[in-house]
Amino acid sequence: MQGSEINIPTPLLSKLAEFRIPGEAMQVLMVILSRTYGWQQKLTHIPTGEIEAVTGIKKPNVVRSINRLYEMGVIIINTDNNINKRYAVNVDFDAWKKVQSEVPKRVNA
Repeated sequence: MQGSEINIPTPLLSKLAEFRIPGEAMQVLMVILSRTYGWQQKLTHIPTGEIEAVTGIKKPNVVRSINRLYEMGVIIINTDNNINKRYAVNVDFDAWKKVQSEVPKRVNA
């Protein structure tokens, strides 16, 4: 396989290996990683339509995944005049937290 490489720090890869991120959110995170670390940037603007095109995830689910990653503390969102959102991976791993699943667990009666 030829092409560019992404230099992701080992501590970040280790944290990703141990931290559970739901499927679609993980796909969105992979796009954020490729658009930041892949271009040697800490913070970058990625239109939701571009994330949709890369992942095949519908826009509402892309937005939900971005929000989930933000709530989990995995990404940082920086906005320019509430128009352009720029994303970065949060390397403060102590800020990462698990978020409750949207599907409630079944309780036996």
